[in-house]
Amino acid sequence: LKDKAGLYRFAPTGEFRRITLRDGKLWMDTFGMGASLLPLTPNRFRAGPTAEVTFEKAASGKLTLKLPRNNREDSFESVEAFVPTVQQLADFAGSYYSEELDTIWRIIVEDGKLIAIDRNDQKLPMTPTYQDAFTGRFQAEFSREAQGRVTGFVVHAGRIRHVKFART
Repeated sequence: LKDKAGLYRFAPTGEFRRITLRDGKLWMDTFGMGASLLPLTPNRFRAGPTAEVTFEKAASGKLTLKLPRNNREDSFESVEAFVPTVQQLADFAGSYYSEELDTIWRIIVEDGKLIAIDRNDQKLPMTPTYQDAFTGRFQAEFSREAQGRVTGFVVHAGRIRHVKFART
């Protein structure tokens, strides 16, 4: 079971799942809700009353999590967890503007953690997930220019997808 634990990302939406091994069982965490995975075969598990998930090796050699939903099967590819240093977090600090929302969000580092501050001055803690991505009350995927400087991010939150923020 240990080889299945880790982060899995659905590339079209940036959505991800964390699979952990606790007390000899696999758990699927959707960052807000979790479900134990009951084994049916070595690579197939029941997640909840009717859903089944499957682990498979992709052509790239990476492990994928197959998750059926909305009359289709989505493939979440395993990604490496991002554990940034405080210095790396500083790369993300700055002001970002969303034309779509006509608002500015500030990103700061406070007590060794990344914090988004919205237009209402509400502090929204951000937890690192995979490279240049964070989650909290929303998911943010940061983008970089060729030289490595952070240029912006997109927000995903529930049915809200791909809301762009550009560094000011």
